[in-house]
Amino acid sequence: MTRRSTIHAAAFTIALVLAVLPALSSFGQDGYRIVVHPDVTDNSLTRGEVSDLFLKKKVEWANGTTVRPVVLKEKTIEDAFCNDVIGRSSIAVKKYWQRQIFTGRGTPPEEKLKDEEILSFVSKTPGAIGFVSPRASTAQSQVKILQLR
Repeated sequence: MTRRSTIHAAAFTIALVLAVLPALSSFGQDGYRIVVHPDVTDNSLTRGEVSDLFLKKKVEWANGTTVRPVVLKEKTIEDAFCNDVIGRSSIAVKKYWQRQIFTGRGTPPEEKLKDEEILSFVSKTPGAIGFVSPRASTAQSQVKILQLR
């Protein structure tokens, strides 16, 4: 392979990676949707901000309302959310909460088994934030979809 063809191959590879990256960055939200109580004033948050809410590192919204995270215990959805937002596997997040409990520093978010339970909890609980499957019907519930930026 000549030097010129090596440079062309490298340029092609870089162009291909740059073309694919935007699609990969939005992949995670295809696996879940983040919902909040309608009184939450934020319309979008960064992944780091949402992570801090679910790990209870941030415990109040900007208006002073207590954050009430709730987790959907559906493996595929929970894995997608944990990997994309928290940057850890769901197993690593579970271990994080085990350490928090053992050391007396915190309790994990409430857990629900179905999208409908998450939507009901979030709509009725001021300060609530949760995630649901992309197929969850949010039209009839009183929740707001939170965008990641």
